[in-house]
Amino acid sequence: MEVLVSNIIRHGFNDGKEHTIQFAISLDGNDLVIKVQDEGVHFNPLIIPAPDISKPMQDRQPGGLGIYMVKKLTSDVKYLREGGTNFLVMRKNAIFD
Repeated sequence: MEVLVSNIIRHGFNDGKEHTIQFAISLDGNDLVIKVQDEGVHFNPLIIPAPDISKPMQDRQPGGLGIYMVKKLTSDVKYLREGGTNFLVMRKNAIFD
């Protein structure tokens, strides 16, 4: 989650104004659902190609590792841009006893 917020702050806003990043965490049946919402620049992180993790870190191009980890750690990730707002919705099947 930290990498998402860090990237939104670093790359999403370029006007020097104060902005809000919203989070919602809920359960939907057996799924943990995390929603991140911001009004930063339009950016769909899901179109970024996966990094070549077979290469040593020093030989890789920067970027893409954060969303790669999010995709690997969740069951489903969706992106939507609506009304000037970015929405990222992540689901993880989590059975709680």
